[in-house]
Amino acid sequence: MHVRCPSCQTVFRLPPRALETARGLVRCGCCDALFDGRLELVPAYTSEPEPGLHDDPTRATVHEQPDRAPELADTGTGAAMDVDPDAILDHDEPIRRASHPAPEEVLGLEQQLAREPRRPAHPGRTLLLAFANVLLLGLLGVQLVLGLREPLLAAPDLRPWLERGCAFAGCRLPALRDPERVEILARDIRAHPRFGNGLLVDVTIVNRAPYTQPFPVMQLTFTSLDEQWFAQRRFKPAEYLGPNRGTAERLPPDIPVQVVLELLDPGPEAVSYNFDFL
Repeated sequence: MHVRCPSCQTVFRLPPRALETARGLVRCGCCDALFDGRLELVPAYTSEPEPGLHDDPTRATVHEQPDRAPELADTGTGAAMDVDPDAILDHDEPIRRASHPAPEEVLGLEQQLAREPRRPAHPGRTLLLAFANVLLLGLLGVQLVLGLREPLLAAPDLRPWLERGCAFAGCRLPALRDPERVEILARDIRAHPRFGNGLLVDVTIVNRAPYTQPFPVMQLTFTSLDEQWFAQRRFKPAEYLGPNRGTAERLPPDIPVQVVLELLDPGPEAVSYNFDFL
């Protein structure tokens, strides 16, 4: 049988028994490459050898690669050479490796890397990163609460939870206030019964908010006939609440409350008045 060296394309004539004894391993006598001869078998030659072969009886190298393998005559002395399997196996020169690893080697390396345990992170660094993350989340939460303070405090569903949190932390939530939701149900202005230059104003207000809130500051504005601002005064809760009510009392929702205001008469130029809650 004939085998071809995959490295230098030299064709050898090799007895089948020698190939079987060497388990298919063949070392090229020209380039010293080691290969599996069972994978490089060449069909037997039937015609005369072409002149491109060496006359050296020890080796034969094909210098050009035609479309088909050159045919060698099966003569006793020609272009083919006999290979000693013992010489192949006893050769001490190391085998040259391919430039690219075989797929089996790559797969074995990946499996070995997957089995190797990863180096654990340093405990101190892990704790430091965890502390930094918690600190950043805390700062983000504080900014969110400060930015949405009024809506959060006014939310009736969140109010009980916020109060519990403040009770645990030892803080105090500010009272809910929405003066714009305080309405006037009735009002009456008349001369003061005891002071000749005074006025007495009776006002009935109601809190339309769904929660109790502090009494608002009441602003009374007088305007002239041409609707120009003429006189104005603000009344704090301590000024218009009766003696039986303290300033700490709150305005409950949807319950009318009557208050009385006392003030000096601004004069005949004041023909109308208006209330605002601050």
